[in-house]
Amino acid sequence: MKPIPKTMTPLEALRDSLIGAGRYNPDDVVAPVPILWTDPDRQWEGIIPRLQAFMPEFQVLGEYGPTRRTGPAIWLRCIIERTFPDVELPEHSTPVLHLPGVSRQTLRAARDCPDALRRQIALYAMTSSL
Repeated sequence: MKPIPKTMTPLEALRDSLIGAGRYNPDDVVAPVPILWTDPDRQWEGIIPRLQAFMPEFQVLGEYGPTRRTGPAIWLRCIIERTFPDVELPEHSTPVLHLPGVSRQTLRAARDCPDALRRQIALYAMTSSL
């Protein structure tokens, strides 16, 4: 008799998908630096706190609020580089950056990208999972 598969909630499926986006074959490709989740219409903002509750690698672009894992682009860069000793990310995890109000096209069009993002995110745009 086969075991009954565990039913997954949509939130768990989303989490697994995001974690899966960070998996890679080190013999084939370079590791993604962050996973950039653009959300131009802010449609996902309502579930972000719930995702953050069980994804410590999930960070959000926005006003500085480290307890909410939210901050400006420079703060996110420090998270990616793991330079804050008080911010713990799971070992070997790929940070997931939610970018509310930012589209993929904005990130890819350097001259249209807001200054606050241009210098920080542009470094990762080519090596991340969008």
